[in-house]
Amino acid sequence: MHKLTNFLTIGGLVGATVVSGAALSMSTNSVAALETKTAKASVTVSASCSMTATLNTEHTATLPTGTYSVNYETGGTKPYENGIGKTTINTFCNDPSGYAIYAIGYTNDTNGETALKNSVSGSNSDIATGTATSGGTSNWAMKVSASSAGDGAQIVNGFDNYSSVPENYMKVAGLNRSTADETVGSEITTTYAAYISGGQAAGTYSGKVKYVLVHPFSGGASDADTMQN
Repeated sequence: MHKLTNFLTIGGLVGATVVSGAALSMSTNSVAALETKTAKASVTVSASCSMTATLNTEHTATLPTGTYSVNYETGGTKPYENGIGKTTINTFCNDPSGYAIYAIGYTNDTNGETALKNSVSGSNSDIATGTATSGGTSNWAMKVSASSAGDGAQIVNGFDNYSSVPENYMKVAGLNRSTADETVGSEITTTYAAYISGGQAAGTYSGKVKYVLVHPFSGGASDADTMQN
């Protein structure tokens, strides 16, 4: 601040007011305190998971008796290598804890029904799930394979070979992202095959398998309790 000082002259112009050299003075407490504000940005990403199925081959086949239909991924010499069809299942799930895919027999839209039903002959000629390859009664089975190794879904509980269609919810594949890369999507393929015994009644047999994607990934092997939770 500039300090103005009044001077009275002696023997001059009495009462005249003059401006002296401006004297500058500043107190140490005259600077205003600074206040700091911080803006916070926050983004929440919701968990989003989906699953789609693509029919690769028709789920039908005409099989002679005594034949086990097999689908060889790397080629083979047996006939009917397309089995009774296969389905590709694509998944997308950004849950940081991963996800699991469960399967269950679903014939006649009933959970736990695993037989291939003959619409004409009735239950006495139904084809039960199983992996018989010769003799005995007719059976049908499913096998799950992953399209890529390492960062994709891993096959669990022995479904990398032909296995019985589960009567209870059974985990067939999963992706544990705590031990994988940042992969959020993957692909699995399920192939179905059947053994037809010599005494199997003629007719058309049909059944279903239901697949359910659950997240986050759980360490347990199966079952209806996990699905219920």
